[in-house]
Amino acid sequence: MLYYYKPFISRDYIYSCDGLRIKFVLNNLPDVKNLMIYLDKIGGDYYKSTRHFTFQNLFVFNTGITSISVGLGFISDKVKVKEGFIDFNPNKIFGSFYNEYPVLNHDEDIDNPFLHSNNLKKTVLDILETIKSYSHEYYVLRYDLAVDIPCSRTDIFLIKDRRKYLQFRKSNEDITEYLGARSSAGYVKIYNKMIESELTFKLTRIEVTETNFNYDEAVKEFPDIYFRCNDYSDSVLFDCLNYLPVDMFNLFFSRLNYRTRQKYITTYEKQKIKLNKASFKAITDNIFNLVGCKNEYDS
Repeated sequence: MLYYYKPFISRDYIYSCDGLRIKFVLNNLPDVKNLMIYLDKIGGDYYKSTRHFTFQNLFVFNTGITSISVGLGFISDKVKVKEGFIDFNPNKIFGSFYNEYPVLNHDEDIDNPFLHSNNLKKTVLDILETIKSYSHEYYVLRYDLAVDIPCSRTDIFLIKDRRKYLQFRKSNEDITEYLGARSSAGYVKIYNKMIESELTFKLTRIEVTETNFNYDEAVKEFPDIYFRCNDYSDSVLFDCLNYLPVDMFNLFFSRLNYRTRQKYITTYEKQKIKLNKASFKAITDNIFNLVGCKNEYDS
């Protein structure tokens, strides 16, 4: 199944926000107590921790298709009782359910009794407003920018950079590649969305974790991804690279000398998948409108 909250479509690429974490610092200890009571009344699971670099109090509200987490009291050298976070997926909380590729057709809402009976969207908005009213600091810490491309996973390939690189392969089509450190700026995941979401059409997803809202900075963190070129070039070597399986490409590409790698990149510049500025702005504006923060980069 596909869920999108106010997606932006450019060149048949679908941009959306697929994860969001807000950090907040509460005004005082009475507000900490009031928020704890408020969250407890909503229901859900509660966990208490004493481990370093976790949150002392964790509330988790499970919807069946996703969850909302609220943490309070960050534990480092001491417990920062007023510091907290809320983490959720806007696509799955506020989005619509799409049973076909969104350019073609969509249903306004999934018919899910849990979502309707528990009034999930209103509940999450109430949680956000309550947290904001108790806080003197409230801002987006990070978000996951998702770019969905209507193609097979084998149609595109990643050229790794200095970020940590990992890949997992289950089959020729089921290949997931990662760049960077999880939950950090510039963390990248590329995978077969058709398999992951059990879709009937081809779809590959690129996810990038961002911590700022400046387009020029986001471009620097966007991975180097190219469409596979089926046309022959003037180089036998390049043609051989183009026919390598996705999971083998970087193994051989990294063995080329610097000048040859740069020539390859220049040759296939037109095949590169680039971050669209209008799409980026539309999605970041959606985030700020949803959570009630100001975009300092908005001109």
